[in-house]
Order: sequence, then C-alpha cells, then structure tokens
Amino acid sequence: MQVFLARLIHDRRGVTILEYGLILAVMSLVILAVASLFGSEVIDNFNALSGAVEQAEAGGDEPAP
Repeated sequence: MQVFLARLIHDRRGVTILEYGLILAVMSLVILAVASLFGSEVIDNFNALSGAVEQAEAGGDEPAP
C-alpha cells in the first residue's frame, strides 16, 4: 500500500488533466457571466432583426424600429 501511495504522489500525469479542467471551468464561468450581462440585448437585437425580415417579406416600405 505504501508503494502505491508513493507512486501516486510522484505521478504527474493527472496534473495536466486537472489544469485543463480548471481552465474549462473558468472559461465556462466567463461565458455564463457575459451571456447573463448581454443576453437581453442580444435577444432584443434578434427580435428587431426578425421584425425587419418579416416586414420586408410582407412588402412593407418602412424599416422596423
């Protein structure tokens, strides 16, 4: 058992996986923060774009607000 624990302590193969996991977790948190900050603005822009496309399909001459 002591040999196993000694090998486990000196084994560095799992360190890289841990680092990648931490980087992924931080990136996920940043993406969630940005999405929560700008989410409503993006939705409003898509809704305005959708209204403009619908009006253009209907043959309206005035641009959507």
